Amino acid sequence: MWVFFPFERAEKGEMRVTDKARAILHPASQQEKNETLRWAALEPNLFRELQERFPDMTPPEDGVVTFLNRQGFNQTAIGPAAKAYLETLQFLKEAGASESHGVGADKGPESPMSKGDNGITYGGARVGDLIDYDSSGTIANPEPMRVRALSDYGKWVFVDGSETGLEIDSVIVKDR
Repeated sequence: MWVFFPFERAEKGEMRVTDKARAILHPASQQEKNETLRWAALEPNLFRELQERFPDMTPPEDGVVTFLNRQGFNQTAIGPAAKAYLETLQFLKEAGASESHGVGADKGPESPMSKGDNGITYGGARVGDLIDYDSSGTIANPEPMRVRALSDYGKWVFVDGSETGLEIDSVIVKDR
């Protein structure tokens, strides 16, 4: 597993803190800290590849596993690699350093809301909300689903247990 090393050799028998570590620990600005955290998070080539594959969202674990399988990764490494990548994205969100969720976002972006002809308000979902999905006037699932991610462009909601995005315009928030 890749680890960001905050130290480098200075002279024989001596170590010093790297410039990147200093920018994280004692940044000149919050922007510098966020940029350096993103750099460190995506330093492993695999994480950069995953970010390119899933640029506008936190992908479902199944999606990451499928991608790694298709790339021919060792089966014993796929689970830990997927978990490490998703935990890294979660850390960036919690630290407010995730570009896709805005600096300082604590619960992720909220989708836009609209009122339907039936008087129900659609959209407005956030990560962690329980939602229903209205499919042509019928609630699609018997149980509310938990939102795990939103697309950056505000068009799709992703729920636990599914790789398929749901249109935000058809989502009804049941519980925050």
